Amino acid sequence: MLGVSHTFIWRTKKVFKETGQITRRPEQGMKRSVRTPRLTKAVAGKILRNPTAP
Repeated sequence: MLGVSHTFIWRTKKVFKETGQITRRPEQGMKRSVRTPRLTKAVAGKILRNPTAP
């Protein structure tokens, strides 16, 4: 009907009951990416210096 899963609706309702608002909670655990501009530039430099390395 709305194009979202039943699970999404259930979790959203649960968060609203717990917190009184529907906002994203802080992510828990390790972040999925450490892709900072500095690291991206460093990796790009290594690739450009040795493009055939695995």
